[in-house]
Amino acid sequence: MTDELVTDLWDGLPNLSNKEKYNYIMDIAEAIKEEGAKNFGNGMIHTLNNICTQFNICPECQTELEVSIRDNYEVHNELDEDNIEYDTVLYCPNCGYNTDND
Repeated sequence: MTDELVTDLWDGLPNLSNKEKYNYIMDIAEAIKEEGAKNFGNGMIHTLNNICTQFNICPECQTELEVSIRDNYEVHNELDEDNIEYDTVLYCPNCGYNTDND
């Protein structure tokens, strides 16, 4: 698994020089050693879940999330047009996950 990870990182950094790639990957390896694999792994999981939310992907089953509009809304008196802001939540039609669960 480590060989694949290092190779994927190396190949996935085409805009860096070989020295920059080496230093980048070495920094990751040193962080894993210093922080401990469990803490580093938890950080990777947290980041991956944030990326899923950013790209509307369900972190539970990797299905694309859909938007659901709630009955709650807020009226913005300072706006002349489109002054109602509806409360929305992202949900997964496949497994039922929603961003209210976060």
